Amino acid sequence: MNTVILVVFVLSWFTFVFSKKQSYWYIFLLELALWISTSYLAINVLISGNEYVSELISNFYFHPLIIKIDKLSAFFILIINFTSLSSFIYAKQYLAPYLKEKSAFNFALHYFNFFMLNFAMLFVVMLSDGIAFLLAWELMSLSSFLLVIFESNKPDIIKTGIKYLVQMHVGYLFLVAGFVIVYAVTGDFGFEGIKHLVEKTPLIVGLPTNFWIFIVFFIGFGIKAGFFPLHSWLPHAHPAAPSHVSGLMSGIMIKMGIYGIIRILFNLPELNLSIGIFILLISIFTGVFGVMSAIVQHDLKKLLAFHSIENIGIIGIGIGLGVLGEVYHQPVIAVLGWAGALLHILNHSLFKSLLFYAAGSVYIKTHTRNLNKLGGLIKKMPFTAFAFLIGAIAISGIPPFNGFISEFIIYNGFFDGIKQGGLAFPMLMMFGILALALIGGLAMFCFTKAFGVVFLGTARSKEAEHAVEVAPSIRFAEILPIFWIIIIGVLPVYFFNFINSILQERFPLFEFKQLAISNSLKWIGIIGAILWLSIWLFYVIRKLILKRKKVIYADTWGCGYTAANPVTNQYNASSFAANFKRIANPVFVDLSSEITYEDKEVFPVKKSYKTHVEDKVEFKFIMPIANNILHYVKKIAVLQTGKIQDYILYPLLFIIIMIVLTVLNII
Repeated sequence: MNTVILVVFVLSWFTFVFSKKQSYWYIFLLELALWISTSYLAINVLISGNEYVSELISNFYFHPLIIKIDKLSAFFILIINFTSLSSFIYAKQYLAPYLKEKSAFNFALHYFNFFMLNFAMLFVVMLSDGIAFLLAWELMSLSSFLLVIFESNKPDIIKTGIKYLVQMHVGYLFLVAGFVIVYAVTGDFGFEGIKHLVEKTPLIVGLPTNFWIFIVFFIGFGIKAGFFPLHSWLPHAHPAAPSHVSGLMSGIMIKMGIYGIIRILFNLPELNLSIGIFILLISIFTGVFGVMSAIVQHDLKKLLAFHSIENIGIIGIGIGLGVLGEVYHQPVIAVLGWAGALLHILNHSLFKSLLFYAAGSVYIKTHTRNLNKLGGLIKKMPFTAFAFLIGAIAISGIPPFNGFISEFIIYNGFFDGIKQGGLAFPMLMMFGILALALIGGLAMFCFTKAFGVVFLGTARSKEAEHAVEVAPSIRFAEILPIFWIIIIGVLPVYFFNFINSILQERFPLFEFKQLAISNSLKWIGIIGAILWLSIWLFYVIRKLILKRKKVIYADTWGCGYTAANPVTNQYNASSFAANFKRIANPVFVDLSSEITYEDKEVFPVKKSYKTHVEDKVEFKFIMPIANNILHYVKKIAVLQTGKIQDYILYPLLFIIIMIVLTVLNII
């Protein structure tokens, strides 16, 4: 299998010799080989329970490059490959409109970077050596950057791409710093060295060394994951990228940050209370911030991007619960927290990729992501509406879909925690329950708005009015996650047991069969199956009844008023969330325009009004810093004269300075 992996990597560089259409199928074949080979290794590890350790390259910077796959890595490998598969299938027809305006090189570069992103993510979860891991991490950032700027002819896209790349490298610096600190103390430049860190230095500034090294790595991985307040790249990059790339990035790439955090926690020799409280609190802020920000958005993909932040918060809440359970020596609570977090990683990869695919379907048929220009699409694009509805219900944590299952497991962990003695631990558990309930309620509100404004009512523009359903290959790409969303919802106990098999490495002495939640999950699955059968039975009966009757379509009765305007006489994204904006002011800056009238203006002239909000963290803190840096960079730009004589002079001056400093024994 190692040979296959190396061969497909080498062959991927020949993508540029093919035409636009040929390059797709060429990369598809290489991806297929990569998916099959790595998935085989992952499945074998999960079935056998034995780690896969193999030498990939015998001489990699003076020592062998080793692939190491344990159950956690295998779990992520399967999610990476499945999300990449659905994304790449979706890409073919999504990119079809660009065939006339983009060159063969543009398409080849896009498909090549898609392969490289998939390849890099796989190696991120298969490598434990620090240098090799950092190389794979950098390849992941560069390839995703080039995917984001596919429409590089648009200045805003380039600006967004650069912002994304800069922030990824800020995170990269923290990862390098973390590994350097570990190496300086232990002599091991990798994850394994973290286990021996505390033996050398137990305390720093009164807190355990574990906490400080975790914070350094958390910043690096947290930027990729999109934790608050390290999230500012995410709401811009997802809308800028093609929808299949958005689905891949949100579905699994941001989970590489979660993988890194989990790997650090699993390698720490001892977890402590400060780490658990930090993860829980930052995750609660992330979840609440993400969903509150999503509600006030008008851009469909930006709305979904903020929900990625929300779900990273939910995953983090599960991780925080797992850590606190371990710290307080409550293995049942710890297992439920970790199991809920890991299952939500899988669940989010499914329903969030589905939602981005459905949003992309809307975009390619209406050429807009503005909610206020959509409406009535359920009649024009029924399958897309169905797919979006499935994703919306799942992400809102409503049964009988997969999102409910992982949140139910986390809830059970918190409720079990309330029963424990003492005061501090039950209070933390209660805080977690309230936060999850708030996030879930706001998510339902947000997707009621999103689905209602986009698919229900009347079309608000000509583009929406003349939309048609997407191609079969796009629908097939959406069916793939829908299938697993439903299966996890009706067979939850099997997936819970699957997650528990991964956690056996973490809790080798724990009796997973004794968990009472397993019986609850069985009944949830049975009730979910009955509900699904009832829905389909109702649908079939309705079809049979309507088949024998003549169906008449007419406008809704307007109380005698026949001049209704679909733009002003129905709820839009702004009016739907108008009341919520009053209580959500802490998370955004309202830059909406105001309409004023003069006292003498008896017959006012036509006025325009525009609603717009900005992320308060980005607007108040990040952008001022970025603008100051840009200000000084522009001053330095005077050195760029365009004269070759000056460019020869600069290195000459540098050499002279180095010689003088050496003679003076300064360096």
